[in-house]
Amino acid sequence: MKAESVAYTHNGVLATLPQGMVSQLELPLIPLVQRDVLYRACDEIEYLYFVERGIISLITIMSDGGTSEGGMIGTEGVLGFPALLGSSIASQHGIVQLPGFARRMPIAIGNRLFAELPLFRAAALRFVSYLTDTGLQTAACNRLQGSTHPAADAGVFGRDARGSPHRLYGDRPRTPALRADRI
Repeated sequence: MKAESVAYTHNGVLATLPQGMVSQLELPLIPLVQRDVLYRACDEIEYLYFVERGIISLITIMSDGGTSEGGMIGTEGVLGFPALLGSSIASQHGIVQLPGFARRMPIAIGNRLFAELPLFRAAALRFVSYLTDTGLQTAACNRLQGSTHPAADAGVFGRDARGSPHRLYGDRPRTPALRADRI
């Protein structure tokens, strides 16, 4: 499938571009094959990957060889976002978790769009905020799972738009491989 034959996008960040720009940019659709490594930690970020279908996991490999998933990127986000924020080196591995397709954009074009288009910039920053929030919630949940605190069984709570508490995490299987206190 050629990128120029598709004038729409399923990606939440790309969807903020002005009408017709996705096809004008001629961003190639890259197949996402399960277990393919798109970035390795310490690699220079040359491209942004906007997931159209599939999931990319952000993986950290520990010094003892263990791994930890730091986040997932689906159709709401972009792999390579640190380069939009001024960091051109990947800090985690980007590995395809579920197959699909992504649009690949050279970082120079992404940086130009980020600087010039407020809606694109806002969508990218919302994704970064979401990824940060879920990472912090995961760390909190992992911490609770490793404790004898009663909240560990009750889950982690947040507040909805009205300020009422609601469950964010809880009643998950206790999987030692995902416990942050053992890393």
